[in-house]
Amino acid sequence: TPRPISVYIPLSDDEDPVAKEGAEDFSNGQKDGSLQGMVNAYLDGVESPDEMKSDKNVQVVAISLVVVFLVLMLVTAHLVMDYPDGLCASFCRLILKCLCCLIRVLCLPCRAICCKGSDQTRSRRTHAPMRAPFPSDLELA
Repeated sequence: TPRPISVYIPLSDDEDPVAKEGAEDFSNGQKDGSLQGMVNAYLDGVESPDEMKSDKNVQVVAISLVVVFLVLMLVTAHLVMDYPDGLCASFCRLILKCLCCLIRVLCLPCRAICCKGSDQTRSRRTHAPMRAPFPSDLELA
């Protein structure tokens, strides 16, 4: 390495700008009104995940949400079975189609690498789609 041109002389305490600021300026960023200071002030009052696991209020809310979601799933299944042409069943089919499309798009690179040239992909492309007419009581008169 090249030799230094001049000798380093450290600054004294009265010339050092960091020593003038002091350590209290960096205490959790709460001294200034910046976003970082506000976030740190909020996070100081939030419980950790381990504390939340043992909190009774969190357990009651979690259990009640699970029960409500199970009841809603049972009601949805009942409505779809009783009224297959209804709005609820149509909405469920729409959500299912959207989820299937999203999963296919996300898995497309893996399918392109792993399934390239397999017999399954050829058979999918060559067979004719099986479309059954949608049951309807409407007649054109």
